[in-house]
Amino acid sequence: MDNNTLKKRPSIMEVLSSDPKENTGNSVETTESGIFPNNSKRAKKMEPIESPVKEVIKERVVVEYRDKGRGCSSGPGCSCGCRTFTCGGCLLFVLAIIGIAYVIINKPAFIWSEVVTFLNDDQRAPTYKQQDLANLQESINSQISNIGEVQINLTQDQLTTLVRNQATQLNDLTIEINPQQLNIYFFLDKSLPAKPLYGIVNITQSSDGKLEISRIGTGLIPLPDFINKTATNGVYSILNIDNSSQNQSPLSILSSIFNSQNLTIKSVELQEGTVKITADVKVNLFEQ
Repeated sequence: MDNNTLKKRPSIMEVLSSDPKENTGNSVETTESGIFPNNSKRAKKMEPIESPVKEVIKERVVVEYRDKGRGCSSGPGCSCGCRTFTCGGCLLFVLAIIGIAYVIINKPAFIWSEVVTFLNDDQRAPTYKQQDLANLQESINSQISNIGEVQINLTQDQLTTLVRNQATQLNDLTIEINPQQLNIYFFLDKSLPAKPLYGIVNITQSSDGKLEISRIGTGLIPLPDFINKTATNGVYSILNIDNSSQNQSPLSILSSIFNSQNLTIKSVELQEGTVKITADVKVNLFEQ
C-alpha cells in the first residue's frame, strides 16, 4: 500500500478521540464516559403519547310524565284536568245530586221530615171547617135582598169552600184572610200526613183596591222570576180566569168564585178572617 492510502485511513485512537459532533453515524451517540445512548432523547422516546381528549357531551332526555286522572276522565264531563282535589269536588257534586234525587223520589221519613220543616219555614195552613156548597150558595143568596148594589160577607171557611169548587187541581186548598192580603195554601206533598209540604200563593191588595198575585212558592223559597210568570198564569187558569190579555179586572180573582155573569164586584174589604164584597147584582147570584 502507498502512503496516500495509509493517510486516508484513521487509526483506532483517532477515531476514539474524535469529537462526537464529527460523528455522523446513526447508530450510537457517545458520551464522556463511554458508549451509551443519549438519556434525554431516550426519556423523550419513553414518554407516553397523549392523544387529544374528545369532549363527550351526553344528551339529556327529559321524559315528562303526566298524572292520569283518578276516578274520572279528562273529557268534557270533567273539565278539571282530573287533579285529585278537583276531581274530589266533582265527585262530591255528583253525589250531592244523586242524594237530592234519592230524597225527592223516595222521601225517607227521617230525612224528608227535616226537608219539609225547612221549606215550610214555620208556615202552616189555617184550620178549615168544611161547608156544604149548596147550603152556602143559599146563604149567600139570602144576603141579596134586592137587585142592584149589595154587600156580601164571607167567612174564611166559606171563601175556601167557594174557591175549592173552582180550583179542583190544588190539593186540600185553604184560604187565610188577613188585612190587605189573601193567602192560598195547598199541599205540594203529603207523604207525611202530619207534616205536609205547602205551596203558598200570596194575593196582595194594593192601595187602589186591586188584587194581585204577588208571590208563589213555599214558605221559605219563592219561585224565581222566570218561572213566576208561568206559575201566575197557571193559577189564573185554575181559578177559571182568562188572563190572555194580561189586563185583568182588579177584582177578577174574587169574581171568578161565583162563576156568574150576574155579578160585578165594585170593591173588596179584607179583614181578619172575613171579606166584605160590594157588588152589583142583576138577579139571584147563582142563577144563570
